[in-house]
Amino acid sequence: MFKHSRTFATALIALGLGLSACSSTVDTDVPETTVSSATPETTSSLPQMNSAVSADGVTITINSAFTTNSVEMESLDRPSGDIQPEMSREDGIFVVIETTLKNESGADMDITCAHTGSTVHAEISTNQEAVYQPIRDLFLIPGNPECNHNLGSGFDAPMTWVFQIPKDATAEQFGFTHSELGEGKLTWIELNDLNNSEPTSGTTTPQEEAPIDPSTPQQAPVQETAISQNTIDTAIAPAPAAPAYGASCPASMLQQPSQAADGSTLVCIYAGTPNPIWVYGPEPLGIGTASPGGVCEGYEAGGQDASGNMMMCSGGQWVYGP
Repeated sequence: MFKHSRTFATALIALGLGLSACSSTVDTDVPETTVSSATPETTSSLPQMNSAVSADGVTITINSAFTTNSVEMESLDRPSGDIQPEMSREDGIFVVIETTLKNESGADMDITCAHTGSTVHAEISTNQEAVYQPIRDLFLIPGNPECNHNLGSGFDAPMTWVFQIPKDATAEQFGFTHSELGEGKLTWIELNDLNNSEPTSGTTTPQEEAPIDPSTPQQAPVQETAISQNTIDTAIAPAPAAPAYGASCPASMLQQPSQAADGSTLVCIYAGTPNPIWVYGPEPLGIGTASPGGVCEGYEAGGQDASGNMMMCSGGQWVYGP
């Protein structure tokens, strides 16, 4: 039942079980990081949007900010990385901050998962004198850097932050700090141009119909040609290729099991490679058969948490792996 399980266990030990955070499910109620916030400055003394604001080790420019009831995110449980909407709580609303982030430090930065370098902590404050941290799994936001993607010193990248606040609150300020150089002190930017809806790229003005001149002979209306459904060739998209051992896999499938063409069980992990790949793993026992720290028996069991992420039994407890 546990084909190639020794290969899976060896890969797990080599990796040191350091891969669990990148495949957590979206939980808009649990903050990704914890930062001790400094008290925001008064609005009149803050820099505003659309200007580069620098702090120790990082410069951020807020390009746009808006509120919305849903945000698009990649799906963790679909190999193709399909996009699907994530809805806010019924009594909440998302605040989306689209920024350009430049690494001004002397080392790499992992700004979405914080596993391979320093990162940037961010918060927003509201008119109710409350602060909020971003939702988890920002690496699933389309356009954001992938998990464990290092932003080198001197380079910049687009970075979208998503926060959830109560519907009756108004976001007023955005704060940020470098995880190692900022010493927990946030630099604040006024959200002076916060929109109540996502900005559009442009609008199309409908063309007005020209008035009919009664002296001009009217042309006969053009008849539409009926097309028989029997004559339409429907293009059928080829089925996606089955995962293969050693082949790359999308970050959205990290710690998720799959099956090779020969029936072998594979798991998507970072195996000391720049991008995640498929490696042999144990046959999964099923979603919900394991939980972090839960008691287990055996050595190479392929348990899964409530989101389907692979876990293994080590020292009598369930731990994430590979």
